Amino acid sequence: ILKKHDIRLHILGSDFSGTKEIENKMKEDLKDVKSKVRFYKWKNRKNFNKTLRKMDLLILPSHHETFPFVILEAMAAGIPVICSKIQNLNELFINSNLAYPVLPKNAKSIESSVDFCINNVNKTNTTAQKAQEKIREDYLWDNIIEDYKKLYNSFSLDDTKPTVSTIIPAHNRINNLKKCINSILNQKDFDGYEIIVVDDGSDANPLPELERKYSKYIRSGKIRLYRKTNGGTASARNLGLKKARGDYITFLDDDDLALPNRLRDLTRFLEKNPKKDFVHAKAITTNIRGKRINNSTVCKYFEKFWTSGNLNENTAKILQSNKNCIHSQTVMFRRKIYDLLKDRNGRLFDERLKFGEDFALWKRISKKFNIGFLDKYVSKYAWHPKNKTHKKNSLNF
Repeated sequence: ILKKHDIRLHILGSDFSGTKEIENKMKEDLKDVKSKVRFYKWKNRKNFNKTLRKMDLLILPSHHETFPFVILEAMAAGIPVICSKIQNLNELFINSNLAYPVLPKNAKSIESSVDFCINNVNKTNTTAQKAQEKIREDYLWDNIIEDYKKLYNSFSLDDTKPTVSTIIPAHNRINNLKKCINSILNQKDFDGYEIIVVDDGSDANPLPELERKYSKYIRSGKIRLYRKTNGGTASARNLGLKKARGDYITFLDDDDLALPNRLRDLTRFLEKNPKKDFVHAKAITTNIRGKRINNSTVCKYFEKFWTSGNLNENTAKILQSNKNCIHSQTVMFRRKIYDLLKDRNGRLFDERLKFGEDFALWKRISKKFNIGFLDKYVSKYAWHPKNKTHKKNSLNF
């Protein structure tokens, strides 16, 4: 190979099993091309990786292999690989066309594969690129950790599928968030739920504190925590929807509270009204300290709809007239709405909207599904009167 091609051979090994005998014999056999051969010892892992990344082709002609990390390292660096056609390597790399095969103890086979790679550079590089993408997908630590999380969740102590998924988008309000979570954990006469918290890129990561406080519920699968880069309420809700397992879906903002009857009453409504796919109810408005207020703009706005007497039948008509009569903190709907309306990326809310993404969704839903109204208070809604342009306030108008 070395006489036929203008290439250099770098032989890497761990002191050749602690003896110079093999190394000296190889040097003697290769004396005619010794200017093209260099021996490396990889005692220093950092230096080994640095050397490996300078190579154009890796050859691993092993007789036996268990799990070849050197192949993973080469493929992750985008280096084409030639390896022995033996059991483990067949299953991992050769059968999926990520590496070029050679027969163990067969010099002609190695020569043939090297010739092919040198004479077909474009195809070889394409194979290397495919292998690099596959290795990054399957073996990067972030992906491995995510796989272990999924495995952990699949073996949770409570493996019962929840009836209701409550999705909480959160951002920079951990104390309020804990009160919100507690209000759901304190539900009366209803236990078939899961809580999905999606932190939308808070300045300080709240997950470690939440994991400590709610460890029992996390182990049982009752609470599941996720964190993403900041993208807004719509994107946080969309991630929560992708993770939800319940037959019914509901939302709560991180500074709002669920009344003890919330999940029980909303679920009962949908179960007793099989022709209704979506239900909304009433919310108590409070100031940011939790004190009830009755004369705020939001109170007056929704009160006129709640007292109209026909909201159970006319919600869709009101929405189509471009008026929002639905309080987002009181909503629950059947999973089929998500399954039928989500886009190909699993998104239900329009992430392009800066505010009003919930109203836009309710209007879409009203065109295809039946909406009902429950004349009961199910949530406490925190009103922010000092900030008239507050996104939370704008969502409902």
